Amino acid sequence: MTTIKINKEKNIGKVLLIVEGLKTEFYLIHKLFTQIFDYQYESLNRMLKYKKSNSKEGIESSVFVINTEESAISFIDDSNDFLNNMFEKLIEDYDFPVDRSAIFYIFDRDADSNKDSELITNLIKTLSNSRENEGFTRQGMLLISYPCIESFVASGFIENTHDLEFKTGSELKRFLNEQKIYKLLSLLCIMLLDLGLIQITE
Repeated sequence: MTTIKINKEKNIGKVLLIVEGLKTEFYLIHKLFTQIFDYQYESLNRMLKYKKSNSKEGIESSVFVINTEESAISFIDDSNDFLNNMFEKLIEDYDFPVDRSAIFYIFDRDADSNKDSELITNLIKTLSNSRENEGFTRQGMLLISYPCIESFVASGFIENTHDLEFKTGSELKRFLNEQKIYKLLSLLCIMLLDLGLIQITE
């Protein structure tokens, strides 16, 4: 039997999450890290609106969430001025050590906004380690969804999925959104595994 262990006491250091959306990602990540893991949470969206929750004194573990300039994967390229300026702002204004943080880029491979397959392939190859630089000018792990992610989420959160049939991944995505079930949850699980916050054993 598969079991999942949650390591609530683990020191994860500083974690930076870079997301494309303005609402769902911020909401779920805030709930996850403040109510389940009890870490300090900070966010700075693309409109430069700052929020701090669950403030801790002398903390070693904290999470910071920011946006890319727009909701497209091309905006995480290491030459993007907006993102580089955001990093500088985190360091200078909020004393957040970006260069010593575990960084995760959480993106939806939406056919309408993320069309550059060559760029995506290169980013997947380069952004493969949350704490190490693999030829990129900064470290980071890219968590990007595919139709199989939607299938994984459906099988985990919906009963009798064998009775469901969809012609395309976009149809399944719309169905999951209507059910208020987000594939973001599965991407967050991958991040939690990488940070050692959950363990899965057989």
